[in-house]
Amino acid sequence: MSDQFLSALKAFNWHVVPAASPVTPHERLQALPSDLRSLLTAFDLIANQQETQWLVTGHLFSGSSAGDFRWNEFECLSLAAAQGDEAWSSEISEFWRKHVPVFMSVKDGYEYVAYCREGLNCGSYVFGREPEFEEVEAIAANTTEFEAWLISIASR
Repeated sequence: MSDQFLSALKAFNWHVVPAASPVTPHERLQALPSDLRSLLTAFDLIANQQETQWLVTGHLFSGSSAGDFRWNEFECLSLAAAQGDEAWSSEISEFWRKHVPVFMSVKDGYEYVAYCREGLNCGSYVFGREPEFEEVEAIAANTTEFEAWLISIASR
C-alpha cells in the first residue's frame, strides 16, 4: 500500500492513526499480501470521519474492537444465526477460514471486504453484506485494485 493511497484517504478526511506500539501479526494476517499486511499492522486506525467504515488493522486483530465490532464480527454473527446447526456452522467456519476481513462498514448496513486466501477467488478481494455474509462477489483482483475500490468508496 502506497503513501499515495494513504494521502488519498486523508484527502477525504479519513482518520489515519499510526500504531502506538508494534503489533504481533495475528495468524490470519499472515495470509495477506505483504504490502497489505504491512499497512494493517502499521496503523491503529484507518477509518472514515464518522468511523462507520474502517480497515481491519492489526490493532483490531490483536483484540481491540472498532466500537462494538471485533475483527471477526461477521463470522460471529453468522455462527449465532446458525443456532447450533452443526452442518451450517461448519460451512460458515470453513468460509471464514478461507477469507480474511480487511474492511468493514456499517454506513449502509453491515458490509465487508475480505481477502480470499483459498478457493475460487483465491488472491482476490470479495465484497459481502448482510444478511448472508458468506455470499460474496469479487471486487478486486489484487491489492492495487482494492486500493482503487476503497478510494472510490472514501470519495462518496
